[in-house]
Amino acid sequence: MRTYYYPLSLFVLAACVPQQNAALDLANDLKNNVYHTTTKVKEWAMTPPMDERAPQPIQDSYCYYTLQDILCYRQPMPGWEYRLVGYQGTDAAPPAPAVMQPLPLQAEETSALPVNRVANAKPVFVTPPPEVKETQKEGTDTTAGTPATPDITHQQLPNPALAPQL
Repeated sequence: MRTYYYPLSLFVLAACVPQQNAALDLANDLKNNVYHTTTKVKEWAMTPPMDERAPQPIQDSYCYYTLQDILCYRQPMPGWEYRLVGYQGTDAAPPAPAVMQPLPLQAEETSALPVNRVANAKPVFVTPPPEVKETQKEGTDTTAGTPATPDITHQQLPNPALAPQL
């Protein structure tokens, strides 16, 4: 119900104002709007175009992929050609293209050559080793002449290729 009272009250108040003054104010507002619009259009039409400025120089920047981001630098990064995303700038020179290059050959050491290894060899022993002792026969002790117990640490292991499969 209240929603009907507000517009009704506006019409009642509008009826109190003399109709003659309202029409005159409306005509004056219309005339002023037309006048201002035409003057604005004349200004736009008659204004000479602005002087064209020289283009502003853009600073050089070279952008590269790094982990999960892109970073930009003022100069090209040597060795990062394969990571290059883009470059810009007024005087920016294009960076060198990424090229696959073989690794440099390692300098061959002359001391590692077989001829030089023999010539530079040092003796292992200071004195000659003693003569080889006779080996014991298995199962006998040479000192006492009694049968010796077999040494478990020197037993030969069975061949796994001949073992039965489980």
